[in-house]
Amino acid sequence: MRRNYHETVLTNLPFGVRFYTSEVETSGYVPLHWHSSLELLCVYEGELTLHIDSREHHVGPGQFIVVSSGLLHDVANTPNRAIVLQVPMKSMQFFEPHPERLQFNAEKPAPRAAYKAVLEQAKRMARLIEKQLPGYLYDVGSSYLTILKILTVCFCEETPLAPSANETIKNVLSYVGEHYAEKLTVDELAGVAGYNGNYLSRLFHETTGKTLISYIYEVRLTHFYEGLVRTETDIGQLMEQNGLKNQRTAREMFLKLYGERPLAVRKRHRANGH
Repeated sequence: MRRNYHETVLTNLPFGVRFYTSEVETSGYVPLHWHSSLELLCVYEGELTLHIDSREHHVGPGQFIVVSSGLLHDVANTPNRAIVLQVPMKSMQFFEPHPERLQFNAEKPAPRAAYKAVLEQAKRMARLIEKQLPGYLYDVGSSYLTILKILTVCFCEETPLAPSANETIKNVLSYVGEHYAEKLTVDELAGVAGYNGNYLSRLFHETTGKTLISYIYEVRLTHFYEGLVRTETDIGQLMEQNGLKNQRTAREMFLKLYGERPLAVRKRHRANGH
């Protein structure tokens, strides 16, 4: 399955944003990607681990994180319940002349009341959307604007956003996404990017906090996982199809990434009728 590493946000509310409650029963992983939108992740149960700008962020119950537009990030999760709000830049232009320059940071010192209010307003939006009482969209819009104002006033850096991941890295991600099942080398990817291998390796690590080789493995493993739960293909054959030639290493990394062995994942999904 081809994976798009630039995520297009499909809005589901009439004022141009996407909002939903995510309930995930298993551990999982979404490889590096980016989108032209502000993304708010509020966690109420479980934990998310994100890599943003080569830094690792852990988000547990009663916490949230904000991902600024254009930033490369990945997401690993334990079983969790979270609320997600995605705000495309064009929707923010009604309130900010240059929203793409804003750099949000949930770790920035801010009043505790402001932090708590973001979580409470996100919960309120979820309740309102679930009940859909007459006129509920007015209240949903009110909570959304309150969240947006708090994030901009209390959790936004004063300096304009400087791109931390240039187009070179994004082009490499797209190339890996299309050729992950093939034999890939650092030198080949460097040729795609127009640099030498050592420079690209250093640039990639500085930007994402991980090596090119480990990233390629992560992409292959996510496709392998999809094959496990969606097909009956033999596990060894499925590894071959997804470029995982060293099965011992692949199994070790799969266990580390998903917390289960491939056969256990397949058996669980069969038992659940998926």
